[in-house]
Amino acid sequence: MPLRDVFGEGARDSFFRERAEREYLALVDRIDSASITPHVGPDDILESNEVGYFVQNATETLDLEIVFTPEGGGRPHGRYHEAYEEGGRPLIVLFYEESKERVIKRKLLAIRGKLGSMAVAVRNVLHLRHYTFTHEYIHHMDKLRMGPHRTVQTPEPDDSPDARERKMGEYYNSPLEINAYIQQMLTSMQHSISAYPEYWPDDSREFTFRAMRFIEQNYPLAWKYFSEDTKRRVRKRVGQMWLDRRGSG
Repeated sequence: MPLRDVFGEGARDSFFRERAEREYLALVDRIDSASITPHVGPDDILESNEVGYFVQNATETLDLEIVFTPEGGGRPHGRYHEAYEEGGRPLIVLFYEESKERVIKRKLLAIRGKLGSMAVAVRNVLHLRHYTFTHEYIHHMDKLRMGPHRTVQTPEPDDSPDARERKMGEYYNSPLEINAYIQQMLTSMQHSISAYPEYWPDDSREFTFRAMRFIEQNYPLAWKYFSEDTKRRVRKRVGQMWLDRRGSG
């Protein structure tokens, strides 16, 4: 039976976030014994000036690629591939920007096979891209939930003056991205609640007010392009989180 038929939206949110968190913590724990392979671009994942650390069988269902890219390259923080290779496993890619000189050094060391402790570098990036991992893992869960044949149609080329703004709006308000961003936002909120419980009141209205301010401050680009309908969906899920926190959801 599909997950969407078993869980309501609030219960599904909690299940997805808990699963993503378990996978993240399990991944961090197994990094020291993982099979990590360095490679340099270009290929379908890496550009020519990038270095990747590939973690095979990073989780029970996924492989992981950490990509070190020069600062200012405009790469996204993460990417999800449902099946990167024919017959292969799904892949989460986490991008991390650092100085051009540092990336060149990594590239030279990778070519010479003298990288040292790649596990430390992977763990550091995982720590800095924790919520990005959650976002991409939610994509993985959504693909499992909806089935392998659901695809998003490639948009037609558009060179009009407002094309970028329109495409950004379409991206942030697409169903899969809405769910992944909301789950990412609620995960970071959960961590804030655990770290600073005194900041998060029991009163529903005050909790929602602080939650929306937290999201707007920490995810300004998403909030800028979210439609009013999407913002209402965010508020609804925040309200469900408050109910779950009180044990009345």
